[in-house]
Amino acid sequence: MKLARLFLPALAGVALVGLSCSRGFTQDDPNEDIEYKAYLELVSSQYIPAPKGGKQTLKLRLNFSSDLPLGTKIQMDLVHNGLPLIGETISYVFKTAKRKGIIHEWMPKKALGVDNYYLRVQIDLLDQTTKVSKEFSGKKTIFPPKANPLVWLYGQEKYAIKVGTEEERKAQEDIMCTVYDGFINELVSNWNDFKGTLDGVREGKKYSNSGVVDRKGLEAYIKKWRRQQGTTQKAILVDFPTNRPAVHSKTLTAHANLLRLGRMVSKRSVSHQRAVEKELRLQAINPRLDTKNKADAVLRFFDAGFRFKVSKEGLNRTMDNIYRLVCPEPEEESGEAPAETGEKTGGDAEAGEGR
Repeated sequence: MKLARLFLPALAGVALVGLSCSRGFTQDDPNEDIEYKAYLELVSSQYIPAPKGGKQTLKLRLNFSSDLPLGTKIQMDLVHNGLPLIGETISYVFKTAKRKGIIHEWMPKKALGVDNYYLRVQIDLLDQTTKVSKEFSGKKTIFPPKANPLVWLYGQEKYAIKVGTEEERKAQEDIMCTVYDGFINELVSNWNDFKGTLDGVREGKKYSNSGVVDRKGLEAYIKKWRRQQGTTQKAILVDFPTNRPAVHSKTLTAHANLLRLGRMVSKRSVSHQRAVEKELRLQAINPRLDTKNKADAVLRFFDAGFRFKVSKEGLNRTMDNIYRLVCPEPEEESGEAPAETGEKTGGDAEAGEGR
């Protein structure tokens, strides 16, 4: 469907903060720097696209310290946007006497989005076998117990694990645009339905019996509408990050804006409802959640918690900002500009409303 344009700039996305190949800190004094040497080096990485029906592979070439005991358990994480990926932690056991050029093939459980990722490794001295713990205890100057767990983050650009091919990058951009466009269309549709219905009530064309507002019927409609809006907000808040983690992790700023847009639509609906109630001298309608009704559970996700007054212009700015982030328009070809007609291209979801 052709998107009816609805609706400030976004919240800042989570940035890659302080990423470096760095050591850990003592648990006794977090400000005390405990020196210890790197026990692992990420020499190189290679991305292998997923075969049909298979999974992506990250081929890591690693060097290990000559001081590291055989059998050491090492926790490995992939860091993206400054945070380890949830559900992708692996436990690597150092088993071979060979120390240089060890190849480890890592197959992430969920598809990774096209971007740079970083390796974070950790040795917990308290979570080793008896034999390994005994060896560590004899090397306290190299592996200081006060620094436990021994953490290294290979967060410099030269250590970046580059995921994705050019073809995958293009496909991801298309998916990003499609996903966000779908959510925006849904929010637009929700708002237009609500506003159209409430305006009909104001004009005596809907939920009206002989000029008297059918308050019970109107309350049922508002509750049903909030269920729908709550379903949309739940999909944005919970389902989207869960079902499309690769797209979500790549678009954190756009997602923050989308969450904001959902709250703005919900708050605008409440404000519009209150204005109609005041004009028609109706007692305020506040649909309550019925804990015994499963259909009402989604009302918990109806979130109108936006701090500021919501205007049509504010809604449009937020929507446009999302599109700029995930659906950048191709550069226009140079040519003769069309004649001015005085008309806007694309409609407003609130056309005719001056407020």
